[in-house]
Amino acid sequence: LADYYKDSRKVLERARIIKKRAKIRKKKHKRRTRRISPKKRTRISRR
Repeated sequence: LADYYKDSRKVLERARIIKKRAKIRKKKHKRRTRRISPKKRTRISRR
């Protein structure tokens, strides 16, 4: 049972890391969409 518990712990740690990476990716994507706002687009098109 001890070995099984250790293995499950490793799997949980991996899942946590993957979840953290997914959260960071989502945050980065949101930042990208925020940078290009409709106001800035109109400024560029007017020039």
